Amino acid sequence: MNNHHSHQFDPSAIKAAALERKPYWLFGLQCAALLAALILGLALLIRNGRSAVLYWCALFVCLFFTPRSWLQNGKAVFTKWWALGKAETLRLSLISAISSLAASLAAYGFLFTNEFFSHDALTLTNYGVEQRWSSYVWNGRILIPLYEKLKGPVTAPWLIGLLFILYMSLTVLLLARLFELRRPLHIFLIGALFCTNSSLAILGSSYIACMDDYALALLAAVAGAWFICRCRHGGFLGALCIAVSMGLYQAYLIVAAGLCFFSLFQNVTSNDRLSSIVRRGLRYLGLMLAGFFLYFLTWSAACRFLNIEKGRMGDTIFALPLESLKPHAIAVYKLFFRNFFRDNGMTGKLAPTFSLLLLGALLVWLAGWLLDKRLAWGNKLLLCLMVVFLPFVFRASSLLLLMGNQSLVAFNQRLPAALVLLCAVKWRPAIPYGRRFRAAAAILALAIVCQNLVFSNQCYIKKDLEKNASLSIVTRIIERVEQLDGYVLGETPVAFSGGINSNPLYGRGREGFDAFTVYEEGAMIDDYAPTYNIARYIGTYLNYPMAFASVDSSLEEVQAMPAFPAQGSIKFVGEKVVVKLS
Repeated sequence: MNNHHSHQFDPSAIKAAALERKPYWLFGLQCAALLAALILGLALLIRNGRSAVLYWCALFVCLFFTPRSWLQNGKAVFTKWWALGKAETLRLSLISAISSLAASLAAYGFLFTNEFFSHDALTLTNYGVEQRWSSYVWNGRILIPLYEKLKGPVTAPWLIGLLFILYMSLTVLLLARLFELRRPLHIFLIGALFCTNSSLAILGSSYIACMDDYALALLAAVAGAWFICRCRHGGFLGALCIAVSMGLYQAYLIVAAGLCFFSLFQNVTSNDRLSSIVRRGLRYLGLMLAGFFLYFLTWSAACRFLNIEKGRMGDTIFALPLESLKPHAIAVYKLFFRNFFRDNGMTGKLAPTFSLLLLGALLVWLAGWLLDKRLAWGNKLLLCLMVVFLPFVFRASSLLLLMGNQSLVAFNQRLPAALVLLCAVKWRPAIPYGRRFRAAAAILALAIVCQNLVFSNQCYIKKDLEKNASLSIVTRIIERVEQLDGYVLGETPVAFSGGINSNPLYGRGREGFDAFTVYEEGAMIDDYAPTYNIARYIGTYLNYPMAFASVDSSLEEVQAMPAFPAQGSIKFVGEKVVVKLS
């Protein structure tokens, strides 16, 4: 009889649980309301109307008179979540900042202190937010125009660098709390691995205008993982951070998912009950999906409001028929190992050497736990399954996206070194030479960081050389156009056919940089800054008042023209000047 009553719902217990959750939900709603108020205010700024001035004045007044009880509740909740004193928080913050500053300056110092716009960066030299709002809504990055309103209308590399370092410092701090890292060396290495990730190096080479945008998206993704994995009743804010991250750059959803997956290793190796680990994993998955759907619904509403169709949906796994999912998954699994051991990058044979050592270290770590008698057999089996599943975590971009060039979205592909380091220093098995194993993992992580530094600096010296070469060739093109009889600057329309990079004479590659492959590095293979937008290069970058027009390259007269710099490659075709680049 007593057992029967023990399973009945206790109203007082339910009420107590609700009261326990109340401050957390209140704090979450307050954060969501503040975020919505800021988004609305930034949207009004884009309209440049008087209503924006009145709105921001009213918002500042409301924030100034925020009830004291709300602030106290927020402080109490966050203090419980953070669970560190002021001195320890200051210490971790300082280590995270030093790590991010040192790694970022080593990898991107040349980028932040110079200017060599190319590819999309030429188009984004002037943000032109008002004109590009529809483009951002089309591709789903609906928060970028709002954020860019805060940093001015022109791409400024040093300012972008300062913001990038700030966001990465906060990201490293949250990573330290997510994985409960305390030692300076471990925090420094994890921070350096994240800051020098080669996908960020490629981002800076052709899309520097977005570098701080994406760093902010990465910060939101890591914050989402921290709220989901480490904060009691923090799932709502975790889902909200995931939605914000996707609103800036969708690709970092898989970073948050990967970090949540990594955190489960701690639960498995801590000998938690198998059912508890499975429930925890499903909870993580559910909150990730909640963040995704929150973002997707917001994006859909924005598209409907502006009468814009969603873009690039055909580049996702949702475009595949059901019968193609299994072959696609198998192909992605094989792709991980094929690219993991490729040796045609900037560091040549060192890259597969590091990859083989990482794989070996992970297998040694796994063997150590399998031989540990303290770990339950169910946990050992789950640990094996998780390790087998890791290629999908690292190649999640290839699993979810069908694009050919994934260099910008493949952040997870560069995370194996971070996982091995965490396995060695946080989830340590009882193995012989354990101290040497941890030291080897740290040295290997440092070697990967050095490899990333080589890659990023090679990227930027190549871009600097492209800048000079592009200026030389385009100046010659302009001079040839001006010499045409009947040409009037600013009045005679000029059209371009083809591109410099596909010119048989000029697009021949650059000696010493042949290791940049098309698949992995995308636009890095090009030898000149204007890849598809020479009109933007001339009109915006050089500020030359040329009147631009378009031309049908299939016209017989255009087809008969030779490619620049041959005589006859620049001439009048009807009322316009045609420049045949290739």
